[in-house]
Amino acid sequence: MRRLTLYMFVAIVTFAIGSGISVLVRRTWWTKTTAVLTPATTPTVADVLEFTPTMRGCGMGYFQEYVMPDGRTMSEGSVCRLNARITRHEWRKLLATATQIVERVPEYKNRFGESGERVIAHFPPHEFGPESVRILWYDGEDCYLYISAPTPDIALEFERTNSYAY
Repeated sequence: MRRLTLYMFVAIVTFAIGSGISVLVRRTWWTKTTAVLTPATTPTVADVLEFTPTMRGCGMGYFQEYVMPDGRTMSEGSVCRLNARITRHEWRKLLATATQIVERVPEYKNRFGESGERVIAHFPPHEFGPESVRILWYDGEDCYLYISAPTPDIALEFERTNSYAY
């Protein structure tokens, strides 16, 4: 019984310390990277070079959300399924929902140096967000990667500058 009480105490203290540190780090990042744009300025890609990580989630894949100085958000991550057959089916369904496919490269190296298909496409609004442009990459295995942004310029700039949080 004493051992269980000790383990619970250590777990609660560890959780509290970790939560406190994450709040402090987030506040520090936010205050250092937040820029104020005056109404007279029109944001350009040059104004949107900073991508501040905000929210991260994981499960069957992961997602990382970023906020830009003008307040807009974008995300990147991976979607994984139990096997390649299911992932291929979902990949095809996803591409079928695109309103426009801008570019499709069958053999493209991703940021990890792995080769696969890269697609840049426009997608309509959905229940999780507004209209977006996505850069998708799939190698035929269990997962595909994505970058989702409000405009093609932002998605390409994010990819070009390798602005991933992790």
